[in-house]
This record gives sequence, structure tokens and C-alpha cells, in this order.
Amino acid sequence: MSRGQRILSAFLFTLAVLVGLVWAFPARWAWAWFGPKSDRLRVEGIEGRLWEGRALRVWLQDEFLGRLDWTLAPWSVLRGKPELRLRLSGGPLTLSAHLRRVGEGRLELPRLHMTLPARLAEPALDIPALVLLGAVEVDMEDIELSRFGLERARGRLAWRNASVSGAAEAHLGDLFGEFEAPSLGRVQARFHDGGGPLALSGSFELSGLHYRAEARLAARGGDPQVQEALRFAGEPQEDGSVLYRVEGSVIPPQR
Repeated sequence: MSRGQRILSAFLFTLAVLVGLVWAFPARWAWAWFGPKSDRLRVEGIEGRLWEGRALRVWLQDEFLGRLDWTLAPWSVLRGKPELRLRLSGGPLTLSAHLRRVGEGRLELPRLHMTLPARLAEPALDIPALVLLGAVEVDMEDIELSRFGLERARGRLAWRNASVSGAAEAHLGDLFGEFEAPSLGRVQARFHDGGGPLALSGSFELSGLHYRAEARLAARGGDPQVQEALRFAGEPQEDGSVLYRVEGSVIPPQR
């Protein structure tokens, strides 16, 4: 065997060993070594291998999110640019996403789909008298993350058959929003209705950790249930509409 053949054989053998290690590496070891370290996030029942595994139970604080499944392309790891597919299911929040590393400390998500309970928005909206019912669908694309945060993204959300309960009960119809992150730390959004009982026109802006939202709300056709719900949602205007304003921090202050 020539020297060149020996070098090629050694290279192929080393490559096969590396592929085998990636293929068989236990998922629970990978999570222990490389998983995010957070007191708020808890995972249980980790099974499978690095390239294809699952966490049977995922918790964020005391909120059960569901089961997380993932697949990791072994060749992408050997190239130094891992590609990961995630799927969260079986709980109140569902998510599917494709992540790939595009550079040092940078991740790209070509597309992300998520469905979450509308009630998760209650702390940010700060309307304690009303309970938000139903689910919100979020579709995002062209997402880029860096070690500094969200670099860019654009997407849409839909709260279909929106309704509220609590101090008042009302069906609001379909509500929609379009948003984009034009630069690091900034998110801008516009909201509108789909022609249902609630007339909505509003905007949202996030800058750093501070957010601010403003919207004009009205009962289309004088819907009495919507009018009653709007009593708890903002400042009454002369034309019968309500002006809603809220601002705060995405990280609540410590109590």
C-alpha cells in the first residue's frame, strides 16, 4: 500500500469513527453538556441519541409546554454548521422550526410555525378584568439570531375566533398582525381586524427590552357584548371607540 493510500485509509477510518460517535452519542449526555442552563427551563424524560431524540416533558417555570422532538443531521455537525429540526407538541404550545448555524454565534431559521394560547399574552396586555380565550397562530421567516439577540425577522399572526371572558364575555372575530424586526433589538408590528364584531387598528414597537402598544378599538355595528368588554380595555373616546395604550418591559421587575 502506498503512502497516499495509507493516508486516505486513515482519513476514512477517522471519519467513520467521528460519524459513529455522532450517531450513537446519547441525547441525555448532550443535553447535560450543551443544553441551556436556566432555572426557568426544565426538561424531563430525555431519550434517544444526539442526532434523533426527544424530551418527553418540557416546562417553563410551572407551565407545561409539551414534548420536544429533534433531528440533527450528522454530516452538518462534522462540517461545523449543525442543522437542527425541532418539533414541540402535546401541550398548550406547539412549534416546528428548522435551525442552522451560519457563523460564529449566529443562527438562521428559514421558517418557524407556532401556536400558543392567547392567555399567555395577558400579562403584557394588562387587562386584568378580561381572560383571553382561544389560540394564536404565528408564522415567522427569514429569522437570524446572534449572541446579541434577534437580528432580523418578519412574520404574521392570527387570532381566529377571538373571544374574552371574565368581567364581560364577547366574541371578537378574527384578528391579525404583521411584524418585522428590521434591526437588532427592534420589532415593529401592525394589527387589524378581519371584519368581525371588533374593529381594531393598532401598532406595537419593541426597542431593547421596552415595548409599547397603542390601538383603537370599537364595536362594529354597535355589538352590545363587545361594547361591554371594551369598558375594561381602555380610555373611552367621543366617537364611542376606546383608545388602548400599554407599555412595559419584556423582563418584569423583581417583586
